[in-house]
Amino acid sequence: MSRFTYWQSGGGRPSDQGARNGIHVRGGLSLLLDRLDRHAAESANADWGLLNSYLFGEAQFAVVDNFGIADQDLGGWTYWGGLRLEF
Repeated sequence: MSRFTYWQSGGGRPSDQGARNGIHVRGGLSLLLDRLDRHAAESANADWGLLNSYLFGEAQFAVVDNFGIADQDLGGWTYWGGLRLEF
């Protein structure tokens, strides 16, 4: 369960504020890069103090109330990824 808070003004509409409930599901994967090249991982640890490095990807799907506006959809899919470094 998620709680989404909003505040709006302008755009020819009266000011409004409040909150709505929704749900979201989130998942992801991480790939430990140290296992792909142990020599490079040991060298990075000795030179920079880098303990581990990962490539990761995550996805989230959300369903959110449309706040009473038929053409407004705040839900849907979100994706992101990156490189995580542990020192």
